Amino acid sequence: MLIKESNEENRYRVSWAEHDYQGKGTFTWPDGCRYEGEFYHGHLHGHGIFTWPDGSSYKGEWQNDLPNGRGVFTWPDGSQYDGKWEAGKAKVDESLPRADEKDRRKPAEEARKKPTEESRPIDKAEARRRADEEARLRAWAKARQKAEEEAKLKAEARRKAEEKTLLRDEEEARKKAEEEARKKAEEEARKKAEEEARKKAEEEARKKAEEEARKKAEEEARKKAEEEARKKAEEEARKKAEEEARKKAEEEARKKAEEEARKKAEEEARKKAEEEARRKAEEEARKKAEEEAR
Repeated sequence: MLIKESNEENRYRVSWAEHDYQGKGTFTWPDGCRYEGEFYHGHLHGHGIFTWPDGSSYKGEWQNDLPNGRGVFTWPDGSQYDGKWEAGKAKVDESLPRADEKDRRKPAEEARKKPTEESRPIDKAEARRRADEEARLRAWAKARQKAEEEAKLKAEARRKAEEKTLLRDEEEARKKAEEEARKKAEEEARKKAEEEARKKAEEEARKKAEEEARKKAEEEARKKAEEEARKKAEEEARKKAEEEARKKAEEEARKKAEEEARKKAEEEARKKAEEEARRKAEEEARKKAEEEAR
């Protein structure tokens, strides 16, 4: 497919959007040459019309960018050559145009009506015209080849630029992907490190809590044991004190009872002694009184 610029500066610039284009299309050269017809694999091939800036044209069959087969070449003055072409060259042994009498141009009609002595200049003029036409075709083919080579160079340069741009884009995309992958890996590593740190902190906190709970339980157990031991010691001391107090009280009561019994015995003994002394005194007094009385 051909793309023709629409602005005034590049009105004749044509670029190939598809180098293997085939079908019908139009190609315009910078010098004003124009082809309208069939293409095959990017070449002028089939039936088409080629027009030069001076008004001359060729209408007919094409093959590999050159007139080949039946075709009609028209000069700017309107005269024509209708015949066979081969590889861009007109076959010189072909007669003048074979169109119907009503379609024949005046120059050809007048040339056939001229006397025999004038036929030789006509043949020379025809040969010169054909030579000019062949030279024109060769110049056109050369110009077209040059234009195509320039177009190919531009296309190659554009392809290389596009390839370079593509490689640069791919490189940037690769670097961007690597950067994103690196950032993603760093993010995952950071999250993993944070998760491990969190788990480690939780584990340490759990162990610390368990250690504190264990120490607290041990402290409570120790205090409880000490409290129980203290209470037991106090209970034993109390019991011991009570026992000692009881024994002391019993001892004191025993001693008191013994003292009282001793005192009582002494008192009774004193009283008995006094009673016996009194009785003895009374008996002596009685006896003395009886003695005296007697």
